[in-house]
Amino acid sequence: MKSRCILTSLSVAFLVASAGQAGAAADAAGAHIVGKSLYTYTLAQDGTPESYDEALAVACLQGIINRKEPVLYVLSRNDPHPAYWLDLLSKEGRWLQGRPPEALTNLDALVQLAGNERSRPQAQADEQTAVANILALQKRVKPDPEGWTSRDYINYGRR
Repeated sequence: MKSRCILTSLSVAFLVASAGQAGAAADAAGAHIVGKSLYTYTLAQDGTPESYDEALAVACLQGIINRKEPVLYVLSRNDPHPAYWLDLLSKEGRWLQGRPPEALTNLDALVQLAGNERSRPQAQADEQTAVANILALQKRVKPDPEGWTSRDYINYGRR
C-alpha cells in the first residue's frame, strides 16, 4: 500500500509539474516537443526498505530532471496506472506525442541525467550565493561570552 501511494504521488507530481511547464512551452512555440527522448525508469517495488529508498531517490531526481520540461517518467512493475497515463499522454495531439521512450536501467543513469540538467554558470552562481550567505551568517553570529561551543551545550545540557 505504501509503495502504491508513493508511486501514485510520483505520477501525480510528474503530471502536475510537467503539464503546466510543457503546455506553456508548447503553446509559446506553437508545437509540441518532437523527437526528443522521454526517459523512463521502472521502480522495483518489491516491498523491501531498499525499494522504498529507491522510490524516494528517484522522486528527488525526477524533480531535478523535470525542472524545465518533461524528461523523465517513472513507471511501476506492480501498478499499471503510470503506464496508462504515459500511453494516454503520448497519443496524437497530446503533449508527449512524438517523444520516443528510452528506458534507464539504474540509478547511476538518473544521477548522470540530473547532472546534465545543471549548467556550469548556474552552478558557479549558486556557489557564490552560498558563500555570500555563509559569510553574512558568520557576521551575525556572536560567540558565547563564556567560550562555550555548540558541542558544550549539547554535551553538558546547558541551554
